Amino acid sequence: MIGIVVKNISDLYFVKCNENIYQCKAKGIFRKDNFIIKVGDSVEIDLNDKIIIKVNKRKNELIRPSIVNVDQALVVVSAINPPFSDLMLDKMLCIIEYNNIKPIICITKMDLLDDKNNIEKYINYYKKIGY
Repeated sequence: MIGIVVKNISDLYFVKCNENIYQCKAKGIFRKDNFIIKVGDSVEIDLNDKIIIKVNKRKNELIRPSIVNVDQALVVVSAINPPFSDLMLDKMLCIIEYNNIKPIICITKMDLLDDKNNIEKYINYYKKIGY
């Protein structure tokens, strides 16, 4: 049966198949080959023994957090406290775009700004380039 790894605690993997979640161990070959199963992996499990027997090909992988097969990412940045950083936002967008993930930008604490004109120019810029 094919499922998605939704949680990992030590060597125990929680795999969602249909609407059920199964606690599975991994076959020893993964440890022997130094292959690390990550959250988001599409896996094939043996339901009788509750063992992951195969990991399907990954479409992308992030190191921090350690997840795979990501479709979209929400990038949350502050307008104030800490101050808005277009450099940090650009860095995150580059990493996300490089991994073929759809980014969504969320700017928080807009209500705390006295003058929204400064942040509006950034909002317009990112909208103009497709975000």
